[in-house]
Amino acid sequence: MKNLLAYEVEDFLNHEGFRQWVLSDYTVNDANWQTWLKAHPEKAKTVEDAALLLNSIEFKTKLLPHNIVEAEWRKVHSTINQVPPEKALPYKNRFLSVFNRKIAAGITGLLLMGSLLFYFLYTQQFHTVSTHFGHKKEVRLPDGSVVVLNANSELKYVKNWKEAGDREVWLTGEAYFKVTPTPAIGRPKFTVHTEALNVEVLGTQFNVQSRTHKTRVVLTSGKIKIRFKDSNQIEVQEKQAPVRTRFQHTDTLVVLPGELIESSDRKDSYIKKATNPELYSSWQNDYLVFENTPLLELSTIINDTYGLHVSVAPEIAQRKLTGKVPSDNVKILLDAISVIFDLQVSVNRKTNTINISETKSSM
Repeated sequence: MKNLLAYEVEDFLNHEGFRQWVLSDYTVNDANWQTWLKAHPEKAKTVEDAALLLNSIEFKTKLLPHNIVEAEWRKVHSTINQVPPEKALPYKNRFLSVFNRKIAAGITGLLLMGSLLFYFLYTQQFHTVSTHFGHKKEVRLPDGSVVVLNANSELKYVKNWKEAGDREVWLTGEAYFKVTPTPAIGRPKFTVHTEALNVEVLGTQFNVQSRTHKTRVVLTSGKIKIRFKDSNQIEVQEKQAPVRTRFQHTDTLVVLPGELIESSDRKDSYIKKATNPELYSSWQNDYLVFENTPLLELSTIINDTYGLHVSVAPEIAQRKLTGKVPSDNVKILLDAISVIFDLQVSVNRKTNTINISETKSSM
């Protein structure tokens, strides 16, 4: 067998272990592959390209996990074995009893096969694309729309979109959408579903973030409508220049270019305001833009993107940062933050933790 270091994209596509790893959503032998990638970072791009190609195959077969099949068969045997012992019966009754048990076992088996078939068909209907910490991925949807998926994110969509039907995707994490405009006739909607809200568009570019701590939508161009999922109406606080604030209670909200809508610290409350869209979409071009960004917010970005826990000294947590730093390499990013903002950045690779504090010269 060819050495993995000599593998190109086609070789990885034909490697059974690699196919199992990718098609299992990176659960089978993930530790081994991650260890190998850390030891050979020069192969990361080849592996990512092969995985992207493998994930884009339209009719890939997704086998049921072995443990699920085993568990279901145990249920069948358990059901059969739970039939209580019977007293001696006349031959005719014994025959009917055995016959009935065989029917029950057959029905149970049919129900099991039906549930397994339903599970198989359901997984075949949806295509799921995910990213690891520190990696981005570009996804082209069936209608030609392009999604740039940020690190630590997942996108799911129905494989076969009907020409006149609505276009729907489900997002966990963060992504930038470049939606293909639709013809005037029919105008099928494009909807992004998140845990807290839905974003409806016709043809536009926007950024959506749906993390555990924050839901945010920023519109670059076009026009979108937000539909909040909560059954009650949401309180929206509109911040208008220079200091005017307006409140409204609604279940839908129209967002225009250069506007941001994000969840606030209060439950069932959102903030809408004007902003610079580049601040929230620059990550797709491998850099981050800060404009009076609190250091504490920067620590959250690093945690979401790279899976590193960041500890910020309390005395500088609210320090505002302004500038542009590269984001395609976490070491370069941290070095840039240290130099540009005159901060002490200490990394503990054993615990994946980062401590940010003032340098001695600035104290």
